[in-house]
Amino acid sequence: MDSKFYYLIAGLLVGLFIGGFFSSSSDGLYVSYSASGQTTLIQNGVLSYAVLSPLAVSKCASLAQQTSCYVDSDYVLKKVNLTEDEVELVIEVIRDSEFFELNDSYGVSSESEKVSVHELNVMLGGKIKQVTYFYSPSSENKPEAFQKVVDAIYALKSKSV
Repeated sequence: MDSKFYYLIAGLLVGLFIGGFFSSSSDGLYVSYSASGQTTLIQNGVLSYAVLSPLAVSKCASLAQQTSCYVDSDYVLKKVNLTEDEVELVIEVIRDSEFFELNDSYGVSSESEKVSVHELNVMLGGKIKQVTYFYSPSSENKPEAFQKVVDAIYALKSKSV
């Protein structure tokens, strides 16, 4: 993904974070998951993430997989209003998995390895937790609680497509 687009989305998400995170009620839910240059956000009952436009997908379909032909304007920000039940499901997963009990970081066993960074930030009921997972071929698996929250996010994204 083009770095300008990454910074655009990051700036947008920071703006959403500052604008809504601190004004949320004590029972409010904020979740941000970032991996492979993609960020997904749940805030104030809205799921937000960037997707490639259908035109962008078709224009690059004939290129080799290692080649990226996408530019900033090929991405659109998708926002989906979540139902109360969907928000409650995410809250239940966070609480039941004991996400707030996780360590701050997991993963890579050697500094010389190339890693992919997965970051999960959660604010719920006055608690704030950031967990970073550094993936490499020799890394331990993601913690179960981390993976359960990520799975809940992806389930909501797949329903919104």
